[in-house]
Amino acid sequence: MAHTTHADGEIMRKVRLNRASYWTAMGAVLAVLFVLNSLGLPPGLMELALLALGIPRLHDAGHSGWWLTGLFGGQAAMIGLAVYFGREWRPGSEIALLLAGTYWIAVIIVGTIPGQRRANRWGAPPRAGISLAR
Repeated sequence: MAHTTHADGEIMRKVRLNRASYWTAMGAVLAVLFVLNSLGLPPGLMELALLALGIPRLHDAGHSGWWLTGLFGGQAAMIGLAVYFGREWRPGSEIALLLAGTYWIAVIIVGTIPGQRRANRWGAPPRAGISLAR
């Protein structure tokens, strides 16, 4: 993975992921996670999948991956409010359904925004079609 150092010292990965590759990888990852989740694995792994695939997808659209912090900040706020008001957020509760809803909305939005056809600060456009390699 190529890296570039900016004047402020920040190191950014130069990775972009087109929509076809995003949906293919997201489908495969979610299928595996659903199976693992049914075996009792903690549910937070789906958020990691969104981070791993969503950040390069946002880079392709010319946006920073930091936009995903809004989603996770909102989810943390919902959990905090639920705990504060004495509500349960176990699987199947209304809080868990709200969290799942925000997750799926983010997956769809990140997966449908068009990528930039030209090079941007995260590198050259990805190849057309399904390509998980640079």
